[in-house]
Amino acid sequence: MPTPDRRTRWPVWAALGIVVIIGGLHALNAVRLDTQGLRENAGALIDRAVDVSERAMPEYEELMLATLPDNPNVGPFYRFDDNLHSATVSELPSADSESGGDEFEFRLEFDAGEEMGLVAADGRSTLEMRDGLLVVTHRERDYLVNEHALGVPLANISDIILRARADQGNRFQLNWTAEGRESDLKSNQLSLDLIADGEFHTYVVNAQNAFQRGVDFDENISLLSITPSNVDGAVVEIDFIRIVSKQWKYQVEKVGTSYESVDEEIRPVVHVIPGRQLDYSIEIPEQDPELTFGVATLFDTPQIQTSIDVVSAGKTTEIFSSANMDSRLWRDETLDLQAWAGQKVEIHFRVQGPEDNVVFFSNPAIRSKPRQRFNVIMILEDTLRADHLSTHGYVRETSPARSKFMDERGIVFLNAHSQATKTRPSIPSLMTSLYPTATGVWDFSDSLSDRYLTLAEIMRAQGFETASFIQNGNAGPYAGVHQGFSSLRDAGSIGETTEDIFGERILDWLDQHGDRNFFLYLHTVDPHGIYDPPPPYDNWYREAPPETLVGKRELPKSASIDPEWAETPSAEARRLLYDGEIRHNDTVIETFIRSLEERELLEDTLLVFVSDHGEWMGEGGRWEHHPPGLRPVIHVPLMMSYPKAFSTPHRLEAAVQLIDAMPTILELASIDSTDLLLHGDSLVSLIEGEDPDFWRDRVTVSEEPMIMKRFEDPCACGSLFFREWQLHGSTWNWPRKLKSSFVKSGVYRFREDGTKPVVSFLPDLYTRYLRVKSLSDLTSANVATWRRLTEGEQQNVYKMDPATLEELRGLGYVN
Repeated sequence: MPTPDRRTRWPVWAALGIVVIIGGLHALNAVRLDTQGLRENAGALIDRAVDVSERAMPEYEELMLATLPDNPNVGPFYRFDDNLHSATVSELPSADSESGGDEFEFRLEFDAGEEMGLVAADGRSTLEMRDGLLVVTHRERDYLVNEHALGVPLANISDIILRARADQGNRFQLNWTAEGRESDLKSNQLSLDLIADGEFHTYVVNAQNAFQRGVDFDENISLLSITPSNVDGAVVEIDFIRIVSKQWKYQVEKVGTSYESVDEEIRPVVHVIPGRQLDYSIEIPEQDPELTFGVATLFDTPQIQTSIDVVSAGKTTEIFSSANMDSRLWRDETLDLQAWAGQKVEIHFRVQGPEDNVVFFSNPAIRSKPRQRFNVIMILEDTLRADHLSTHGYVRETSPARSKFMDERGIVFLNAHSQATKTRPSIPSLMTSLYPTATGVWDFSDSLSDRYLTLAEIMRAQGFETASFIQNGNAGPYAGVHQGFSSLRDAGSIGETTEDIFGERILDWLDQHGDRNFFLYLHTVDPHGIYDPPPPYDNWYREAPPETLVGKRELPKSASIDPEWAETPSAEARRLLYDGEIRHNDTVIETFIRSLEERELLEDTLLVFVSDHGEWMGEGGRWEHHPPGLRPVIHVPLMMSYPKAFSTPHRLEAAVQLIDAMPTILELASIDSTDLLLHGDSLVSLIEGEDPDFWRDRVTVSEEPMIMKRFEDPCACGSLFFREWQLHGSTWNWPRKLKSSFVKSGVYRFREDGTKPVVSFLPDLYTRYLRVKSLSDLTSANVATWRRLTEGEQQNVYKMDPATLEELRGLGYVN
């Protein structure tokens, strides 16, 4: 038998050698990574997500708020808005039954003989009116826009209702803009999940919240555009489009709860149409009881009379009366109830006058002094990288005040990561302790459903005063995270500088509410781009050598990063300005902490310092904050100070995540979280040195939900963190044209560089499989949570099948 030629044998040996090398790498990686430990702990993570999904239900929020035990820190209290279901509502004999105001601010019906009202912006889509319908054959990159300017006041917009059917696509998009800013039309958008089953569906959009993006409260909506499908050639038939006036909606509902904005401050309210009386039966607390509330009206005219009576032992005492309420200002009142302390009484809210106005009672409550002082202040600095803080060892002294503060009395979590690379999905996760795939907030068009339970809602229901001061709208109403805040102000009313957010407004709030237990959320937009620190915090840039500012190569100027005056952007110039903004924040926060100390609030307050995500600073040529979710863009500060519980400062290495903040706060606030739907863990035991094996081996997650929605693919985009390892996969990774996150995977040492993959893991298919399988299983469980909580609905979008149209008819929305 002939002996095989050496030239025919070497490929076999080479192949065997490759197999041995790859097999050896798999074995080496299995030992280094401890893949068995990873599987077990990832399994525990998934089991927990499955348990959360199985306990999720549409009634979750109401059930939990109704069954939480009383908080030992808070004195007796009673919130009238939370107990509206217990009130008796009666119609007064003098009620004026004539309702003023129009039902709709704007409406398009497509009956024969009427104007179409819409045109194709690029003229490529075809529009035809047929049998009372507008039939649109959609063309890619085209959209419909109103033919004549609308002039619809945002202040009086409640909902948008449209009824349509489609044969293709899964996306229906609305865009809008204000008068004088028509060129900004594409900047403000909301996407609806289109049901393309050939049947008519009615979509109701909460425009009051959605349209706050890009439009000031006192402005008029001028343009409204519609992109009826995301599929070229799709045929969409539109029955009607209606913008419902807020005035009409309130007149239909008569009495209810909602959120209302007056003087650019949003508050939860009980709204009452004149001619109504609300009667509550209440036991007044024994210690220093007070009735507090704000009052305002929808319009300045017609004038209406409001009064509040206390009825005890058959005697009626009027404790408040006014006919001088304002639509532009909350009138806040504090009424002493000591005369009825310890008694069971009736409280009557009475509103009289013409029905074409509305009275708002904001945050009406009876309360007494706290049993024990405990406050929470969460300070979030948008787009702040942890590794650019000197508290975390950064070369420049960007945060000397907080470094000193943390060294004396703080807990620093050195390896915290965010749940997303964008504010919009990150903040709902922070406020619910649920991963983005469970909140349903994946993209800028998504909003948190009001069926979720936020940290602010829990704190408010437990008797804490709650307030939010934000400079990024993605942390406010049009992201659905206003829920539970008794007061919410944004940049429009507080200003856009760091001094503004820690300035007069917040100090006034503390002076008014500092004698109560409170939860305060402060969200400053800096150091988010544009990087432009005020003097003298621009000195690092101003004093840098010219060759440093030019850098190795000049970068193209970016309107979202570089200030207008920066003529030659460079990587180092941007870093110097970014660091200057961090240093500026640190000085302002230091002053704010002194203000807390002067008001004797510091010792009783849990301070939490966080960020929503990090920022690319030129690594790999990347800038701003977007996937891939590697260390620069997800490594965030998480620092706490509360000496009453933690007297010894700590710097902790264990991997933690933003969704751990909420359960930590709840535990320190003595709020039982046993039955809550939470993905995060309280960090109290970690701080106290308990259960070290759990904290060493716990698997945590960061997701890339915006990618998942963008590609219409439940890809396993994101990271698993296990010990010092980050297992990451992103469709943003090289090679660019390949969408599979299985191929575009890597393993990183998160606590070191965090941007360079460990070479030995690149050919490791088993490690990739573990990451993909774990994230896919987690996503499936989380999406199930979203569906069970919301029944497949988003906060801003309610899809109504024909069988449920009676609900809309009852509100007067549908004929």
